[in-house]
Amino acid sequence: MPSNRSLLDGFKRDLGGSLLIAVLMLAFWLVVSNSLHWQHILTGIFISFLTTLLWNEINAEEKVKTGFNCRQVVRTIRYLFCLLWEIIKANFVVAGIVLNPRLPISP
Repeated sequence: MPSNRSLLDGFKRDLGGSLLIAVLMLAFWLVVSNSLHWQHILTGIFISFLTTLLWNEINAEEKVKTGFNCRQVVRTIRYLFCLLWEIIKANFVVAGIVLNPRLPISP
């Protein structure tokens, strides 16, 4: 039997979590697009909220709210520091390869 649900029911059920995910996706979009023109911002807002709406529609039967606990936040921060450290190390390795005249590399 069809129900009379709208796409906004998922947002209404978990407004805080939905907004958090939409804002995080928008921030990621702005970082990746590397532009703050109004077209990029408007496109990012549209895509992030549409994606969140559709995701809420897919998971409409689940009553679980979106949330983060302290353990996830600590692990995410730890992961970001490890990732940054590995990127810095990789940059030094590449710089050493490129700047060393005795290494047998040719473009």
